[in-house]
Amino acid sequence: MRTFVSAIATVLGILLAAVAVPAIWVDRNIVQEDGFVHLAGSARQGPGIPKETGRRGGGNH
Repeated sequence: MRTFVSAIATVLGILLAAVAVPAIWVDRNIVQEDGFVHLAGSARQGPGIPKETGRRGGGNH
C-alpha cells in the first residue's frame, strides 16, 4: 500500500510540475507588464517585423 501511495504522489508531483513551469513563464512574460514589454521589444527586433509594420503603416502616423 505504501508503494502505491508513493507512486501516485510521484506521478501527481510530475504532473503538477509540468503545469507549473509553463504557468510561471506565462506569468513572468505575458501577464506582468515588464515581462511583456521585454518580450514584445525583443520580438520587434526580429528581421521581418520592422519591415512588415512599416509596410502596413503602423506606428508612424
